[in-house]
Amino acid sequence: MPLVQPMLVRVFFWSVYLIVLIGVLNAVSWVDPPDRWKMLAFFGSILIFVAWAALRGKNRG
Repeated sequence: MPLVQPMLVRVFFWSVYLIVLIGVLNAVSWVDPPDRWKMLAFFGSILIFVAWAALRGKNRG
């Protein structure tokens, strides 16, 4: 039974992560092209860091 809870937490985390990613892409779509790439780079770097930290924490535990 203890394996069920981390799996649910992982599924919840990645589903929220994908929802945030889709929301960022929708929000950025109306921005003018020069600023759009800056916003995509900014939010993309944050999302990549969050995913990297989550995977790093999973491998450590």
